[in-house]
Amino acid sequence: MPSIVKLITLPTVVDDGFLTFGQTPDIPFDIKRLYYIYDCTPGLPRGAHAHHNTQQILFCLRGKVTISVDNGNSKEEVILDKPNLGIFLDKMIWHDMINIEKDTFMLVVASLPYQKEDYIRDYQEFIKLTNGQ
Repeated sequence: MPSIVKLITLPTVVDDGFLTFGQTPDIPFDIKRLYYIYDCTPGLPRGAHAHHNTQQILFCLRGKVTISVDNGNSKEEVILDKPNLGIFLDKMIWHDMINIEKDTFMLVVASLPYQKEDYIRDYQEFIKLTNGQ
């Protein structure tokens, strides 16, 4: 079965430190929004939603987090623990951030500005939408 996960590895320059950058074609969409997730309570999950239209890439800049993804037919988990490795979340992919370590700092870049109506927060509704019911 093909993977529903696409990992994005950004180029890194090593000099007297590390500089990681993303540009076209590394980021497969024009960035319309970015946000940070940090100071999370360890052990509490985050996310638990999908988007009708927004595409995102989630990077874990510091710490470690497990991303659980679901396309309505199959599920996968990916551990993010390197700042130059991101997970591409296409539209209509349910995602949960679990096993978030203390002091984890995440960056999310998104293809669309925030729109409340773009979020699907009910898992049963998501399943109905992905299975055409």
